[in-house]
Order: sequence, then C-alpha cells, then structure tokens
Amino acid sequence: MKQLFTRWGRVFNREEVLPEYPRPWMKRNSYVNLNGEWQYAFTGKEVRDPSEVHFKDSIIVPYSPEAFLSGVGRQLMPDENLWYRRIVNIPEDYRAGKRLLINFGAVDQRCLIYVNRIPVGRHSGGYLPFTVDITEQVDPEDGLFELIVLVRDMTEASYHSRGKQLLKRGGMFYTAQSGIWQTVWAECVPGLYIRNYRVTADILTGRVGIAVTLSEDIGTGVPDWSLKLRKPFIDPISDAEAEACKMNLARYADTFKDRDYLSLKAQDGEAEDTDEETEELSVRVLGTSFDISFRVPERRLWSPEEPYLYYFRLKVCEDEICGYFAFREFSVERPEDFGDKGGVLERLKELKEHPRICLNHSPFFQNGVLDQGYYPEGLYTPPADLALIYDILKMKELGFNMLRKHLKIEADRFYYHCDRIGMTVWQDMVNGGSPYRFWFVTYLATAFNMFRYRIFDNCYSLLSRKSRAGRREFEREMLETAGLLSVHPCISTWVIFNEGWGQFDAVRLTERLRHTDPTRLIDSASGWFDQGCGDLRSQHYYYMKLHVQWCFRRATVLSEYGGFPLRTKGHMASDSIYGYNFCKNSRELNMKYRRLMREVIDPEIRRGLSAIVYTQLSDIEDEANGILTYDREVLKLRPETFAGE
Repeated sequence: MKQLFTRWGRVFNREEVLPEYPRPWMKRNSYVNLNGEWQYAFTGKEVRDPSEVHFKDSIIVPYSPEAFLSGVGRQLMPDENLWYRRIVNIPEDYRAGKRLLINFGAVDQRCLIYVNRIPVGRHSGGYLPFTVDITEQVDPEDGLFELIVLVRDMTEASYHSRGKQLLKRGGMFYTAQSGIWQTVWAECVPGLYIRNYRVTADILTGRVGIAVTLSEDIGTGVPDWSLKLRKPFIDPISDAEAEACKMNLARYADTFKDRDYLSLKAQDGEAEDTDEETEELSVRVLGTSFDISFRVPERRLWSPEEPYLYYFRLKVCEDEICGYFAFREFSVERPEDFGDKGGVLERLKELKEHPRICLNHSPFFQNGVLDQGYYPEGLYTPPADLALIYDILKMKELGFNMLRKHLKIEADRFYYHCDRIGMTVWQDMVNGGSPYRFWFVTYLATAFNMFRYRIFDNCYSLLSRKSRAGRREFEREMLETAGLLSVHPCISTWVIFNEGWGQFDAVRLTERLRHTDPTRLIDSASGWFDQGCGDLRSQHYYYMKLHVQWCFRRATVLSEYGGFPLRTKGHMASDSIYGYNFCKNSRELNMKYRRLMREVIDPEIRRGLSAIVYTQLSDIEDEANGILTYDREVLKLRPETFAGE
C-alpha cells in the first residue's frame, strides 16, 4: 500500500507523543506520561524469560509495530512474542509516601508485565484498559525501575475480540495491529485512593448520585472528604479547534480549567450543604463503596446543541480527582405510554404511530456516521489529539449529531471530546469468534432478512461461536466495556452484535447488559439476525430495495446505509477499491447521495425512522466510501449536498 499522512502525521514530533491527560473523567495531578521511545524485540512464542531477549531497536509507543509512526513497520504473527522495554524514573515529589500505579490504555491482545524482571501483572483483552500496582517492586529512594511488557496477538487465529483486523488485509477488513496502542502513564496515589466512580443524574428530580469505589475497605465509618461542584458549563471550542476544521495546523489547548466552582462540600465526616444552588446532601459508606447524593434544583440539560457539563472536584482523605457528569436521558417512547410529566406529553404528540428515540423526553432524530477510527500513519492510534477533535467537529459541521463507533473502543479522550463538543455516540462491542462463514452471515442472511425469515442465534457453529471460553470472554468484555464507558454522557446506545459476526444468545446478553446499565438504549443485533430484543429494530441497507421492518414496541433505525465509493487520485492508500455502487467522479457521488436521500431515506424518516448511519466517515485502505479521504484532506461529499441543495 501507499503510505498516506494526515496533516498531523506530517508534523509528528517523536519527543512529544500524545501528551494530553489520557483519562479526563478522573484526572489527578500526579501524572507521568510514558509515551515515546521504548526498546522492542520480536522472538518466538517459546521465549518467556526477559533475560533471553536482546533489546536493540526502538519503537514509538503507543503506536503498534505495524503502524508507520511506530518506526518499526513489522507485523506480529500468532506464533511470535513482541517485547517492550523502558527504564522509568518517577520524580521524587510524586512518589513520596505514595503507591505507584502503571496504567495501560490498551494492549492488543494479551500481555504480561514485568518490573525489574519480576512478573507483576497480566491482562487479556486488546481494547480495555488496565492498571498494575508496582509499589512493592520499586525502590522508594530513587524511583528508578525497568518496565518490560510481553505481548501475544492471535488476531483471527483465535476467538479473542479483534474488530476488523485481518492478518491478510483486504476489502472491508484492515491491517492487523498489535501491542501497545493507547497511552501508558504512571500515577502516584495515597494508600486509600479512588479507583473509579459512576454518576446517576435524574433530569426530572435533579437528584445526583456519585457512587465511588475506593481501593480499600473502610467499613462503615465516613472518611474526611469534600466535594466542590462547578456551575453548568459548555467548554468553548478553542481557536485551535476551530482553525483545524479549516485545515489549519494549530495545536489544541486543553480547556479543563479550575474556575467557577460552587461551595458544595462536606468535611470531617459531616455532610454540610453550603450552597443555595444544591440541596439534600447525604453520604453512605459500606466497605469500598462511598456514595454521595445531592439535588440540583435548577439544572441545565445536556444535548448536542447545548452540551452542558457539571465539573466537580472530589477529595477523599488525601486523594483528589477532577471529574464531570451531565443531566440527560435517552429513551424509546410512544405518546400513549405517558401521563403528563410536566408537559412531556405535549412535546410527544408528533411521535404518531411509531416509537421514537427521545433525548430528555423529546423526539430526537439521530443523523449518524459510521466511524471506524483508523488513521493511515497510526492505524488504531491517532497521530494527535487534534485528529480526534477534527473528525468530531467536521461531522458536526456537516449536520451529523451521532457517530457510531464501529467495532473498536477508543481512548477516553475521544468520548471526552464528544461529551464537551456535543456529539452522541453509539458504541459497538468489539466482535470476536472463529473465522466467519460469510456465505451464511452475509449472503444467506441478507436474503433471509429480505423475506423476514428469522434465524435464531443459538447455532453457535454457523455463527463462529463454538468455543465456550470465547463466549464467556465476550460476555465479560461486554460488561467491562459498559462499566468503563458509562461515565460518558455522549453515549446513547450500546450495539452488541454486528451482522452476525460472532453473535450468540442476544436475548440473554441484552438483559445482562440492561441490568448493568439501564440508562442507555441497546441495539442487540445491528444489520440482521434480529432476535426481537433490545430497544431498536436495526437494519442495514446497501443494495436491492429497502424494505423497512417496523416494530410496535421498538424504534426502527437504519444502522448502516449508503457507502458510495469514489477513488480520489493522490489520496488512495490501495490500488484496489472495495465498496458498493461505484462512482466515476465527484459529481456522480454527490448526485447519488442526494437521490438516495430524496427518494429512499427521507420518505422513511417521515414515516418514522428514528436514526440513520451513513457509511462512513473516511476511506480506509481498500474502502473508498468515506465522506473524507483516508488522509482527511479531501471532503468528497460537499457541504451543500448534506444541506439538500
């Protein structure tokens, strides 16, 4: 393939690699970024002892060795090990009397962590973060230690989650990547520290609950704590971000600032509400759970048009974090299901006969784009934080209000930017299973779907889910994904399965997911293999005639459609081209899109479609069906096309 570059890849600085704080929803001051130059080595899978590995070459973390920005250009095969090594020095003012944690954003697929050649932790799951406490292995006097990471990646040779990676890329499957692909950082925390939190915010009553999980069991005694709540605030789009949408190389300045906090607090174990803008402050402690509850009488609701966030500072004993939450609620509703909830019924009259997706109990049409999060020089990893912001802002500028994050879990900063910019997200669970039988899950399933013949998803062999261990792993990762990302108000919908790839037991998994997170919608089976569960009747439309299958109790959506390919000279990574309904030139592409919307999609929207998802945000390798080219340099569908002109 031809190597392409985004504008951020062309000015990439190896000395300052993704320096932004990686976890904006739980921010601490003690932060040491470990991105940058590490040593690496490939060995056979039989090598398990770090002393047998000869580290002599350099890799730029967090870019996979398959990505150009890593400086390696080598694919990790299933019968190989990939080793990383770095000498780390933690500043003295950070480590004094503290515990030392190493955080990994994501390592694909399985890894073993060594500190000073001693194994200290392991992790399986190439898309989920994990933390290793290495306090006991590091000398507190000098803070210097050797960090080694051993990685194995089976890609499609096993049942592990892999998204659209393929060892032999082509068509709608892309270059397999491996190893460390999200930020690695160290932080120092006191003995008792905040592991995570979840927030519930009721838009009708104003009641807010912050459920905090602590690192140690503290029984039932209330520790010293304080909470400061900031007034509702919309983070402004910075000059750099605005200029980025106009192809400017300006850098992004973080807007997470300490100002305008209300004096809501409680100290010395006694709850004390000291601000007239909050009410009914209370706390409850049991074991490692520390729950805070209060009410905000006058609240501002989050929406894409007005993405109001409530930032807060929470201190428990010696540990302090910055976080945020929002008041918003997604639902599927029919007018006859409601009493008069403060005028809600009046706002729902336009729903007519079909259930609709609602935001804050008002009909909310989601106009979305399929976003697969690939970059030509970084693959899964963006060349800069500004690249994430650009994609979000550009789609919003074109009139879209939703991104479907497809078969990939992004770094936290992506969701943070969607939270503050105002972009709703459908989050796919990452698919896995044995190699797919496309004659069944694509061709035969398309025909069955057209004739409304339901195929049940307990045929594990045909759906590549014969392995019981693989099914258990997917279920565990699904619940972990929901727990991890539940802090982000932008996420409206969980998508469990896509086009039958590794699908199984959708009815049962839908109920498990709803029990874990009852605050979001669930698309149980996007495309086909619908099992009659979840909140959405979800269809794909690329060719043949569209037959919308309406549902009485679920909202009806087109979770993929369009995908018109256009080869753009000078901006193609591959000589091959993959897609549906090929276009000869820009004029034909824009004409086809307008005709599709006018003659097919818009009439169904008027009949009751609740959401549509166009394929896709950018070209990727062989796929040339993006709104943008792979390098984000050419906007192939013109702004006036989306405006209907």
